[in-house]
Amino acid sequence: PAITSDMAIVGPASDKVIISGGGTAPLLVVASGGILRLDALTLSGGLASDGGAIINQLGGTLTVSNSTFSGNRAQRSGGAIRNLGVATIVNSTFASNAATKSGGALADSGVGGNMTLINCTIAANSAALGGGIASERQGAVTLRNMLIATNAGGNCLALDSGTITDGGGNLDDGTSCGLVDSTSSSNAGAGLDPDGLGDNGGPTQTIALLAGGGAIDRGIEAVCADAPTVNGRDQRGEPRPRDGDADGDARCDIGAFELQPPPPPPPAATAADQDPRVRCVGFNCRVLIKCDAVQGSTEPCNTRVDVFIRASALRLGEDGAAKARPRIKFAGAVAYFGPNSQKAAFF
Repeated sequence: PAITSDMAIVGPASDKVIISGGGTAPLLVVASGGILRLDALTLSGGLASDGGAIINQLGGTLTVSNSTFSGNRAQRSGGAIRNLGVATIVNSTFASNAATKSGGALADSGVGGNMTLINCTIAANSAALGGGIASERQGAVTLRNMLIATNAGGNCLALDSGTITDGGGNLDDGTSCGLVDSTSSSNAGAGLDPDGLGDNGGPTQTIALLAGGGAIDRGIEAVCADAPTVNGRDQRGEPRPRDGDADGDARCDIGAFELQPPPPPPPAATAADQDPRVRCVGFNCRVLIKCDAVQGSTEPCNTRVDVFIRASALRLGEDGAAKARPRIKFAGAVAYFGPNSQKAAFF
């Protein structure tokens, strides 16, 4: 049934919610006067004449955030979404959608068609014309911090007085989107993971960015920081901006995915109490035992090792004296401590 009132469908942050048409049916229709808000969802397997997953009719309002559209198909236009009303799509990924005619991922059409796209990734979709985005018959599309690449049939198409406006911070790996802003790039390498959609964290699948790609640290900061839309997060909920190119200047990435810097290396191992048999990294200690048993033997090793306990492993007893915790686990072994001892045999 068509959506004629105000409806929101929000997926949980800790799990994945998929709305599927099974490759045989459309998913959602927003009628005139209807308002639909989608967040943290996957929409796949939709099939329709126009708008394989969603058709937003004239007078309808559609808002999509943090969601993925994949494997949807339209027999004419808008493999994932056909918009004739007002649509805002943020931090979302469109991959492997298809339309026979135009707009493999998205088609915006008609005088009332007004679509704003912010920090989305549109890749590997297909259509005869405009494999990524099509704006037709006076439709109006605005792009901000958009990554549009590897779409069969061209990344963008503006036809019959349709317009595509470069709002800055965009990347087109061809020239069909007509990018003109000084902060945007055409014929640029996107640096997308060749494996395509994958589980990169968060409630939906995304397409990761590879280190060194043209989308890293190239987005417009004000767009990424805008509280009602991107709000300093990527599609997965990871923070923006991060210093993805390690040049000391953290800037947000183009598209739905923010490359996170690698975790810092662990601190260097130091010998505890200058004893080469005990090596600690933080609070994790490894005890090296020299055993008289023949290497490879399954016989138990009875060599005694004294383990000296750090203050962090002690507790105060009722009498105020420091006492070792009753049991401390080590990898592959257990150290037992007497009630008043600060050293013990290691078995």
